[in-house]
Amino acid sequence: MIFLYIILGIIALFTLILLSSIRVKILFNGELQFKIYFGIIRIPESLFNKNKKNVDKQKKQKENKAKKTDKKEKNKDNIVLKSIKNNGYYNSFVVFMNFLKPVLKTLKSFASKININPLIIKVKMVGDDAAKLAVDYGKFCAVYYPALELLSYNTKCKNIDSNIFVNYSDENAEYYIKTQIKIRLIHCVTHAVCVLKEFFKLKSKFN
Repeated sequence: MIFLYIILGIIALFTLILLSSIRVKILFNGELQFKIYFGIIRIPESLFNKNKKNVDKQKKQKENKAKKTDKKEKNKDNIVLKSIKNNGYYNSFVVFMNFLKPVLKTLKSFASKININPLIIKVKMVGDDAAKLAVDYGKFCAVYYPALELLSYNTKCKNIDSNIFVNYSDENAEYYIKTQIKIRLIHCVTHAVCVLKEFFKLKSKFN
């Protein structure tokens, strides 16, 4: 009976972890600041700040490994190119598209689970040349607003406050972004499994 309670407790804990949310608070006001939470627990930023010495060591190790693998790869044909030669360009393209379609569908489904609230973006564009600044403003808006609309359409985005404006008299440009992104761990796991499943299918077809 005690063993059953232990198993039920482990299942309950595992379920609670999967249902917990990952929250990322981002603030950019000249400098990027972010805070990451798992449930109500804040993850220390020190975990993301790697030691320079460790980074240098990892770089050297990667360089040494890359040199060794380069020698081996020169003597072997690329698996993808070999598969294209054997199956033909059309058949290889069909295989790749069969992989890409479910992956894009999975990514779209994943995006729909992301909660963004709020999303505050303020950009002040400045410049000496009024004509050039007006052109730059038009180009920026032509890219920015469709991207913002795409983001708000594919995610659960609320409380959007966007203000892009031009100031001809000021010399200092301003960029301000404040947002919070939240998603449940279970959605990250399930969608990652789906993508990996399709990747292994693709890999088996190219072998």
